[in-house]
This record gives sequence, C-alpha cells and structure tokens, in this order.
Amino acid sequence: VAFVRFDSARTSRFEIGYRHDRQGSHMDTIYRDKFDQTAHAVTAKREWVGGGTLYRASADLQTMQYRNRTGASNRMTGDLSFATVKSMGGWQSAAMVGSRYTKSFKALPYALATTIHQSAKSFLHLSVGYTERAPTQHELFLPYNVSTFQSAGIYADSGNIGLSSEKQLIGTVRGEYGTLDDAIGFSVASGRIRDAINWVRFSDSN
Repeated sequence: VAFVRFDSARTSRFEIGYRHDRQGSHMDTIYRDKFDQTAHAVTAKREWVGGGTLYRASADLQTMQYRNRTGASNRMTGDLSFATVKSMGGWQSAAMVGSRYTKSFKALPYALATTIHQSAKSFLHLSVGYTERAPTQHELFLPYNVSTFQSAGIYADSGNIGLSSEKQLIGTVRGEYGTLDDAIGFSVASGRIRDAINWVRFSDSN
C-alpha cells in the first residue's frame, strides 16, 4: 500500500508506503528441508524538478525473518539513496549514490553514473557502477543437509556464517555511427568482483 501526493504544479511528488512479503519452500521427498521468509518494509520517496534536473531521494527500512528447520534469524536493513537525471544539448546523464545498512555488515555503499549522447548519425553510452551487498540469510544460515540421489550419489549443502560483503565494480562503453541501414558500432564491458559470494562445489571421498 502507498500514499502519494503531488504539489499543485505537479513538479514534485511524495510517496510513503508499506510492503509485506512472504514466501516459503517446503521439500519433503529426497531433499528434506523448509524455508520461510517474512518481511515488513516502510518506504519514503520524494521526486522533484528544479533547474531542468530531476531529483529523487528515498529511504527504506525493512525487517526480515528467515526461518529454516533449525530455527530463525532476524535482520534489519536500511537504505538511503539520492539520484539525479539531467538533459543538456544532446546529452542525457544520470547519477545515483546510496548506502545500505545491514545488521552485522554496517554500511554497504553503492553508486552509478551513466551518460548518453545521441545525434542523427551517432550514439554513445558510458556507464560505471559500484555496489556492495551483504550475503543473504540463506547463504549464511542454511543448515547442513545431506541427501542421496540415485543418479548423482550423495548431495550436501550448507551456508557459511563467515562470508563477507561482496564488492563489485563494472564499467561499459558502447558506441555506434551511421544510419539505420548502414552503421558500425562497438561495445566494451569490464568489471571486478572481490569477496564474491557463490556456491562452491566440493567432494569428500570420506
């Protein structure tokens, strides 16, 4: 649910809302486990126009309960962000900065900058972004579980309470020159991930 209000000139907009999420997975055949997530979130946003620039500020607060067969874990997350969008000449640019606060992981900053230039015969897009994310409660607290599959043998999985936050930096450049019928273009993307969070496959002969 959300409440939205505009000013008389329709140049600013304020929104405050509440969101409830609930999902669950219950497995009781070969792989036996159960997972439930319940979240409550309050969001406040304001958008306004000034000097030919669109601005947006937002704040979110969320509580999440993750429950598996061995117990429950509660997490509180906060998010603050500020974004701008501006058009000038043939350029359109946008930028966003923000930070999330997650219990046990403190501040997790993120930022994005992108710009586009377009004319009758050319197109150029540049972007760079950085983000940090905390591991999910499932990735942290999944209890050790082992099952036997006839086709694959023994399968086991487990979370890792020692995970750190994941850091990702990525940049892209894309350009085109020509007409709709005859054009040449290029695209380059590069990035780096530190402390990547991923499921690791391992085997144990014992």
